[in-house]
Amino acid sequence: MIPENILALQRQDALLRERSLQLIDADQAMLDHLSAIEASMKAVFDHVVDRPEHEPDDLTVKALGIRLYNNLAAALSDGLAGYYQRAFDAVRDMLELQFLFDDFSADIGKIGRWAAADRREREREFGPFHVRLRLDERYGHTEERRREHYQRLSSLASHPSPEGFRLIAPDGLGILGGFVHRATLRALLEEMAQHGLGTTVNFTSLLPARTEQEEAAKTLFLERATAWLEKYLPDAVAMVVQID
Repeated sequence: MIPENILALQRQDALLRERSLQLIDADQAMLDHLSAIEASMKAVFDHVVDRPEHEPDDLTVKALGIRLYNNLAAALSDGLAGYYQRAFDAVRDMLELQFLFDDFSADIGKIGRWAAADRREREREFGPFHVRLRLDERYGHTEERRREHYQRLSSLASHPSPEGFRLIAPDGLGILGGFVHRATLRALLEEMAQHGLGTTVNFTSLLPARTEQEEAAKTLFLERATAWLEKYLPDAVAMVVQID
């Protein structure tokens, strides 16, 4: 028999998700962020499920796309139930994928090398530090913003740290289990929207459209991504200009 405490926990999670959705439904910004998250999930679904290619590189990219989709779904599920630390951890993993996809786009030969490498080889060439360094050099960035954002999410969510306490104690007192906190929920959805779109742009760029159906899926995603970026990150609109 399933322990009653486990059943009670599931009932509480359901109530928290309902309360979170009510908050989102009453807040236009959070609705916009949720729509952007759904746009990313739909685009990933379209590029994984509706494409017949079975080339090794395509399969590798699709497998990483599944990881992206699952990160979005898990972050949303955990975030709506008030497990913000776990939700932001999924966002950090998504950010790592965002950088990796971008690195692949500079040289598609890296996809096969990444897939075939053993653990030490993969860490030596494709560890997060090395990928961020190549991207900073490639784009001429000197501010190390990729490192700062990655480390911020790592400290907040992925690794035990005092900084992470704010996700379990937003008002100074720790809360056991899930809880609903409007400001934290809004911040999570905004991070998910931003990095969901960015990672999906980089993911879809590695799987060019070859049919009208695939082209339509890309066009729809481009339109929805651009609408969110124009409203919330106008300086970043250029990142979705080319996704084929």
